Amino acid sequence: MMSWLVEQFIERPLAAFISSVEILGQGLQGGQAIDAIVSRIVHTLSCAADRGSELENVPQTDDREAKRRSNKISE
Repeated sequence: MMSWLVEQFIERPLAAFISSVEILGQGLQGGQAIDAIVSRIVHTLSCAADRGSELENVPQTDDREAKRRSNKISE
């Protein structure tokens, strides 16, 4: 129970903050930057908890990416 609380109230908001700060370094202008920051925050806070922490530097891939990679290898 305690690890769930730590994830919900510390890790996820921190991951959302870090993810949005990364946007500032990409050089987007005005509305694009605001839209990207809000999108990152919403996505990070609403993603399923079983996907792993965003603080771990492990790239997340969806099923389409895995299929694309396996198709390239088999060709």
